[in-house]
Amino acid sequence: MSPTAHRVVFIEDGCMHDGCDLTPQQVLTKHDSGVYTTALITPDGHVVDWSLHRKRLLRGIEILNTQPLRPFQPLLSFLERQGSSLPQFFDQRVQPQVRTALAAFHASPSSLSSPVPPQHAMLVVCISPFAPGTAATGPAGGQAADDDDGAADADTPAAALARTPLGGSATDRASADEDDDAGDGTGRRACDTTSGGSGSGSGPTAHIAVYCKAVQPPPYGPEHAVQAAVLGRPRSLPGAKACSWVRERRGYEERKPPEAAEVLLADASGRILEGLTTNFCVVTAATTVTTTATTATAAATSATTTTTSAATSPSCGAATTLPGSGPAPPDSAAAAAAAAAPPIGAEAAAAAAAIASPVAGLATTAAAGAGAGAGAVLRVCGPQADAALPGVVQSRVVEAARRLGLEVVPEPPSAAERGTWSEAFLTNCIRRLQPLSRVFCPPGNAWGADPWDCWLPHPAGPVTSALLGEVERMEERTHWREL
Repeated sequence: MSPTAHRVVFIEDGCMHDGCDLTPQQVLTKHDSGVYTTALITPDGHVVDWSLHRKRLLRGIEILNTQPLRPFQPLLSFLERQGSSLPQFFDQRVQPQVRTALAAFHASPSSLSSPVPPQHAMLVVCISPFAPGTAATGPAGGQAADDDDGAADADTPAAALARTPLGGSATDRASADEDDDAGDGTGRRACDTTSGGSGSGSGPTAHIAVYCKAVQPPPYGPEHAVQAAVLGRPRSLPGAKACSWVRERRGYEERKPPEAAEVLLADASGRILEGLTTNFCVVTAATTVTTTATTATAAATSATTTTTSAATSPSCGAATTLPGSGPAPPDSAAAAAAAAAPPIGAEAAAAAAAIASPVAGLATTAAAGAGAGAGAVLRVCGPQADAALPGVVQSRVVEAARRLGLEVVPEPPSAAERGTWSEAFLTNCIRRLQPLSRVFCPPGNAWGADPWDCWLPHPAGPVTSALLGEVERMEERTHWREL
């Protein structure tokens, strides 16, 4: 069955909230001390890379529990006393609520006269610890999970949450959305007390929130390339997808330039780490990147090529760079003016061709498998750098790049080397691979750096397109009924 265009399903601690008009950000703010993941649901009801999202949530709990307050220690101690484990907790208590939410989402509401066309959906799963010193009360009539969260209350309309308690199997709950004849005529039933919410009666565990809403991933192609602004500092806890990041990033979202689709975060040395909700990747020619793994001769050649490309490329001029990424050119005002528009004319075309030549024809040879990307380099902040959140799609992109024969440099792209970038793109589970046409550092950035500008010569170029195709072939798709 098909979801509706505006349908939202929200389950919190075993109870469904009917008529919910919360945004995902409001849900996550309400569970500020927890971890979450966001997955894509295909129009035919398959969850993309569910096993990777499961691993991300479990890893996030472990990482958050290394912090001084150890917020998940009560949950972990409880599981240890019960002879259980985090994976068992997830499979027995979290996953059933996910199935219930997706069953309800894919059930046709009785109010519709005709079904709407199938569409994608976003699935947000959040696990948060009980607040210290609070009692675990039942979701049906007890205290709300975060009644004392002023920010959440301010964002939440009073009529947003009309609780629809759950009961029975996932199939029964899906049927409840289709047929209100049972019960009191409103679809209300006793809250589910077996799925691991605060009313489970088996002792403290954690708050579990599942949110599902129809979404349309952005279209792909050069004409749909977007811009990104280097504006912020690194996140405080890069290893975990923490709900608190929703609150931390608000200032950057409010200052995001109107032409930018994403804000990028950089460190003091000018390395671009990630976006607020995305990972950041660039493609260069093999001779333009210097890594610790290269020989001294190759490093010297690479450094020379990089310097030449950065100095002569008409597409990535700069007023100055971020701290640590080199001095300003002699005529910085002229360079900034030149960078304000995309490259045009024969000179720009020649420069773009020079950068892109090692990867020319990749789109037509990608299907040939390994070796298709010979001569191109993918650079992205890898998990070992411990500076950016490891992304689900990012991990697929890295694997796809190696399959296609690209060299992968798991280090953050540097603003100093932007003149060597041939292609750049963002990744996350909803956008998949979204090509960039421009990366720029605006006034008012967190580092106080002078502005710079970089127009990409090949938005949605051959490497990005080949990577997208390979990622789509590699994805694991699990129907929600099989979770």
